[in-house]
Amino acid sequence: VTPPYAIFNVTTESVSNATSIVRIVNNEDTPLTLSAPESNNRFFTAELKTKQPGKEFEVIIRPVPPLDGTSKQALITLKTSSTNLPVININTTVILLPTLVANPPSIVVPPAPNTNNVRAVIQIRNNGSGLMKLSDPAVNAMGVDVQINEIEPGRFSSLTLTFPQDFTIAPGEKIELRVKTGLAHLPTFAVPVVQRPHAAR
Repeated sequence: VTPPYAIFNVTTESVSNATSIVRIVNNEDTPLTLSAPESNNRFFTAELKTKQPGKEFEVIIRPVPPLDGTSKQALITLKTSSTNLPVININTTVILLPTLVANPPSIVVPPAPNTNNVRAVIQIRNNGSGLMKLSDPAVNAMGVDVQINEIEPGRFSSLTLTFPQDFTIAPGEKIELRVKTGLAHLPTFAVPVVQRPHAAR
């Protein structure tokens, strides 16, 4: 069996198109027969295709949407006619990635007042199948400027935020950066803005 595992790294919108193929090749002189594959997890289906009778096969594995959580695992099993390997086990994992990821996950600014304006840089990466086009970035606070630098078109962008010297987040106030993405299933993307407290004296 090459390889004895199937790993999917997918986003929510790409799950339905995800496929992994595991090849099974019989190197024995006796022809090999295989049973229909069985999955111990309903989030995966498996289909057996014969490429060369008794000799070469493919197991086509697909995750079944919708997926909840971040990952799923399954064991795909096939019974065989071989006494040397009566059962073939295929370990299967799907890792559900968020479509967009911000690095760092939040924008942290120092406590006010500051001697100069404060700059912060975040990066947004697109894991999805569609291409993003970031536009109209805005922070729901006065005096914050945001500039977008597209590093890898559709896939990777950097955003530079400039905060005024007296920028302050009041207790309980929710401040965030919001930007339009150009993606139909995720039209806007938000990144929280937090402020470090003053150092204890």
